[in-house]
Amino acid sequence: MPAPAEPLRRLPVPVRLIARETIGSFLTRLALANSLRIPHVLALTAISSSLRYFSPATDDTRGWSESTPGRIAALAGRATPELAAAVPLLATMTPSAAAPMHACRHCAAAKNITGMVIIRARPGDYLCTRHQQWLRGLRRPSLAALPEVAASQRRHDRRTRNIPGADIARAHEQARDITAQWLGSGWHPALTDRWHERNRRLAAAIPGPETLHADVITHPEMLAVACLLIGAQQGTAPTPSVIASHLGFPYPGRPHRSTPSRPACHG
Repeated sequence: MPAPAEPLRRLPVPVRLIARETIGSFLTRLALANSLRIPHVLALTAISSSLRYFSPATDDTRGWSESTPGRIAALAGRATPELAAAVPLLATMTPSAAAPMHACRHCAAAKNITGMVIIRARPGDYLCTRHQQWLRGLRRPSLAALPEVAASQRRHDRRTRNIPGADIARAHEQARDITAQWLGSGWHPALTDRWHERNRRLAAAIPGPETLHADVITHPEMLAVACLLIGAQQGTAPTPSVIASHLGFPYPGRPHRSTPSRPACHG
């Protein structure tokens, strides 16, 4: 589409940059900070996308013109390389394969950002370990009552620092399936009791009726299983004793059919 006729200039109120922010989130924050309607900002940036397809989670180049990246940078009052370092879409012009995720509100507040910020999630992103805040899904509870969840994430991040993101993502997907089966079947009484106790602690800190926060309460064990699967992918098949030491409970005489030591889980 042709560039808008309105003269392009830097908007009066700049917004701070957040690493890995989606373009939809950035443009929404820019519009709100300057009391502009989203359709007006889209017109200024020569984006023909309708509001039906645009939201803070938008992170693709649908409806863009050739001048759009430069116009976004001009409105933001930033050099294009500086802006692209924070907004990955401007650097690659390629949509992310990962689902978008809310940024930690405490980290955003430290930059004087009070509104919602949506970022591109990396394979290992589930929570903010600094502020013990769960970030995935519709419910994002504080993890202050479950310090072991943040601690397990920090250990996992150290162990997988040099592992390719695709390998981490694949192992996490398999591990989530495994721990979901374990939780659903009540396979190991000690493990099931541990998860239910975590859920009670978490629910006590959240107003309203108690619900099962399955992804949160199984997170440390999911990460432990993922590490075992990553080792299996690299040719180190875990033994029952290794599995038990990672998960922290006695290994049963009859393993669950989804146990990581089985060949089907090595892929």
